[in-house]
Amino acid sequence: MCSIRDLKEQFSNGTLSPVAHTKTVLSSIKKANEKLNAVSWFRSEDEILKDALQSEQRYKEGKPLGTFDGIPVTVKDIESNACAGIPLKNGSMMTALHRTPTESALHIEILQRQGAIIICQTTSPELGFKATTSTKLNGVTLNPRDTTLTSGGSSGGAAAIAASVGCLNLGSDGGGSIRIPAACCGVVGFKPSYGIGIKASFPYTAHTGPICQSSEDAIDYMREMVNGHDWDNLSQPDMKFLRQSFSNVSEFNSASCSKAVEGLRVAVAPTILGGEVDSRVWDSVQLAASVFKNMGATVTEIQPPLSHLRSDFTLAFGDIWKCLMLSEMKKVPESDKDNMDPLLKRLYKRGTNLSAAEVINSQIVRDKVRSIMTSLMSDYDLILSPTLLSLPPKAFKFDSREELINFRQGGMTSVTSIFNISHQPACSVPCSPVGNIPVGLHIAGGLYNDALVLKAAKAFQQKTESSSKL
Repeated sequence: MCSIRDLKEQFSNGTLSPVAHTKTVLSSIKKANEKLNAVSWFRSEDEILKDALQSEQRYKEGKPLGTFDGIPVTVKDIESNACAGIPLKNGSMMTALHRTPTESALHIEILQRQGAIIICQTTSPELGFKATTSTKLNGVTLNPRDTTLTSGGSSGGAAAIAASVGCLNLGSDGGGSIRIPAACCGVVGFKPSYGIGIKASFPYTAHTGPICQSSEDAIDYMREMVNGHDWDNLSQPDMKFLRQSFSNVSEFNSASCSKAVEGLRVAVAPTILGGEVDSRVWDSVQLAASVFKNMGATVTEIQPPLSHLRSDFTLAFGDIWKCLMLSEMKKVPESDKDNMDPLLKRLYKRGTNLSAAEVINSQIVRDKVRSIMTSLMSDYDLILSPTLLSLPPKAFKFDSREELINFRQGGMTSVTSIFNISHQPACSVPCSPVGNIPVGLHIAGGLYNDALVLKAAKAFQQKTESSSKL
């Protein structure tokens, strides 16, 4: 699959038409969905092709609307990715959570203003609350690399389509929900610094971002996000810094990205919170670290920086999510709660018993984490680690004992969730697989150093060519 930049060039010179490309992508998504169960809703083909025909006419007239004119896009079925006219169910059977938005979320509106073509809505677990994608509403979403494995979650449908088809897919991330499925499916998943692509009204762990086959597409997405809106969670100095860091397109070409890695101070850790890591996963990440060293970075292996907070953080992050689910359930009548995912019901019920002291403690732990990570980033430019501490688990049946055990262990979010709390930019990029099973390299940078993280991701992908297509 061509990158967004390649597609735009072909649309402009007439060697490929938006209509022909859209038809190919739509057909490919439908074919992949038959095997993977990754799509919850399709727009009508007539509507899709009408958008593509209008885009084609603009290119013929030499007047494309922007970077994303004619580019097929999928959106996750979650509130933060609301899209005007597309029925939103939040992966839930609870009808109180169903609505058809009259306005698109701001990051989607930016893409639509530029002529992006919305194809479909991808699957999500109920309210995006778990790291696998299975629901009573849609069933289980499978991994295109190995259909016996989970696609991850909660943006599992987006990652499955990204790996199968290669178009731009929009996910959300409240604890790793972009990066976890990207690692499971062997694609790129980027969580921006907090505040980019999300309204101030959304919880402070919530982020939106792209899942795609190449870091280059994530770069193009981020450039339009930082230039397309003054995000209300960010100060003017922060917005100015972000815009400047993405403004020079030449700084993101192949040679410049490799050059950007030279001299960087790069830390590599087997985990962030401590705990066991699969030796095969760690071997793959260490090999990736050696690639950074060969590109001229100073690479230092460090001990898990938050190991002393492991128990405290696990409890605090769980309490934060209990509070979030408690807030969501206020809009749901008691009779509708019978349709709730049993695992979500457990989380919600525990939230009803939270004390004020527990809520305050979660904020104290949050502040400790931010302080430690800020201090760490004064010594290093990037932190490398595994995205997941183990290989992707099996694709468990919805509401099965195996799914319950996996949920209770909570290990799938042990790395990624840290960076939701610290608000730092982070990207999962494919590194050396174990057989045919993907392994994700997690690259994190300092707050608002999104451009540096993506340059490093692109340079690494170019050196390893590990993002192979199916």
